[in-house]
Amino acid sequence: MTVVRAAGADIPNIVFLRAFVTDMPEFNAGGAAVGEAWMATLGRHFPAMTLVAVTALVDANARVEIEAEAVLP
Repeated sequence: MTVVRAAGADIPNIVFLRAFVTDMPEFNAGGAAVGEAWMATLGRHFPAMTLVAVTALVDANARVEIEAEAVLP
């Protein structure tokens, strides 16, 4: 969110999210926690989203990486 806000935009300007996860069953099992994190960050804003399972991320300790695309005002 820091990058989006630094560019002069905010949450409603986010039009697409792309999430990469290393463990799909773990991600699915954490549904309630994912929902809570979503609400705390994005509220009731639901941009288009793609979820992709990958074998690894650049940071070996990371389990999720999220990209956001925003349309600037």
